[in-house]
Amino acid sequence: MAKLKYFFCLLIVVLFVAPVNAAEELDDSGSFSSYLVGKYDLSDSGNTEFVIINPTSQKLVVIARFFDANGSPKTCKNSTLLPNALLAINAGEELSTLKPEVPEKGVIKIVSLDRSANGKPLRGIVGFQRQYMRSKSRFSFWGVSNIITESNLASVPTEVLFINDFEELKRIVTNCP
Repeated sequence: MAKLKYFFCLLIVVLFVAPVNAAEELDDSGSFSSYLVGKYDLSDSGNTEFVIINPTSQKLVVIARFFDANGSPKTCKNSTLLPNALLAINAGEELSTLKPEVPEKGVIKIVSLDRSANGKPLRGIVGFQRQYMRSKSRFSFWGVSNIITESNLASVPTEVLFINDFEELKRIVTNCP
């Protein structure tokens, strides 16, 4: 009887406790992260679209901060991302409000947060960026061809957000309504 109790206790630990601990110990070695970065390029009538996906069962807060090519913060977008949903962010639209000085090139930094835990970064997003470009081409009937490229957003280890008393996290989330 004691062996049967031991077996059931072990079974409960394996089925219920171990998966919870495993989720907490996920690393950022793939594209699944709480912190993603990419670049935008609006030069030559181009545009960049960022697609953020929440493949988890948790509701997340996603903050996307745009920086110019010199690292100066420009504008941000604050959104709630439901489980298994996606968020599309168009760099051209977001940055067009900065006229007349719309930065042509720069960086986007995206973090996912758990608002119920005082804004603690929470792993739960993957992302892609699509670059739309126009190119003069001798092969196109009109002399111009549209080019679209897509790549993963780079995953940055969550720990980077905590360095120097949360300096990086503060740069991204501060003053983002």
